Amino acid sequence: MKVDLELMVMRLILEQEGTAFPPANCSEYLIDHVFLPLLRGESVPFAAIDYTAFDEDDIWALWEYNETVYRIAQALGRAAERIGTIAPVARPVRQYC
Repeated sequence: MKVDLELMVMRLILEQEGTAFPPANCSEYLIDHVFLPLLRGESVPFAAIDYTAFDEDDIWALWEYNETVYRIAQALGRAAERIGTIAPVARPVRQYC
């Protein structure tokens, strides 16, 4: 498998800064105060959660969102593993002077 690193770098440079997460179809409160802190490894005490800020449907939507984020993370992990297994190829001609 060959990877065009120059093309990859150019695409990364042109990519706009932003979040890698897809938009969520659930309560912003759950995302901002529960999901993202837990994702960062922070603790979220049950007593600190405002249970009036969301309903049961939002919890199921958050579960689906979590599954989507998990699948994205798995795909990125597999891509990183594949890139890591590519053996470097020596160039026959010096590229830089």
